[in-house]
Amino acid sequence: MYIVVFQTVDGPAFIWMAEIFPTNIRGRGIGLGFFSYFVGAITYSTPSPLAFKNIKYGMYFIYMGLCLISVVIVYLYVPETKQIPVEEIGALFGDEVVVHLTATGHGIVEEDKLAQAEDNDVQKTNVVHREKA
Repeated sequence: MYIVVFQTVDGPAFIWMAEIFPTNIRGRGIGLGFFSYFVGAITYSTPSPLAFKNIKYGMYFIYMGLCLISVVIVYLYVPETKQIPVEEIGALFGDEVVVHLTATGHGIVEEDKLAQAEDNDVQKTNVVHREKA
């Protein structure tokens, strides 16, 4: 039962880690994520035999407490990305988003800055092309 519950929480963390980073730094982000995962694993597993010998099953309560602290931190500080297009996830972290997909995903709504830049380009080339959502 422990493994089933652990994998429902641990497995998606690796997928989330692979998808949350922008493409240009994704490799470094995943590397940093795996590094921190294994440093944490070594930190917890190295003293475990001695801890299980001295405090026995109480070590599970320590692990449970650390998991509860993690749940609170994730709930308060990690934004929900359910049903948000990958292109718009950066906006949750303060990045400037060039293209926003609509709620239905059928149209494109452009930022005013991008539209102004296109207007400047249009004036230079005398070519007009715009899409309205």
